[in-house]
Amino acid sequence: MLNESTYLCSNLLEFVKGKGNHLRQNVQLDQEVIGNGLDGQFIVESETKIQGLKSGTEGLVRSLQTMSFLYCW
Repeated sequence: MLNESTYLCSNLLEFVKGKGNHLRQNVQLDQEVIGNGLDGQFIVESETKIQGLKSGTEGLVRSLQTMSFLYCW
């Protein structure tokens, strides 16, 4: 379930980025503003959070596998 949620978040962000790149119209103060109102900082922060979710999920899976292995001993 965590993997699915992370996957959906990642896909949603890619959709938003694609939609924003397609609609890009404005430039203000040398900062690109994506047509749907999202700026580059938001995109970077969102990607960072998604990567954190992915690595956290992977760490949890490893820990659960380790606990399962130790329990079976």
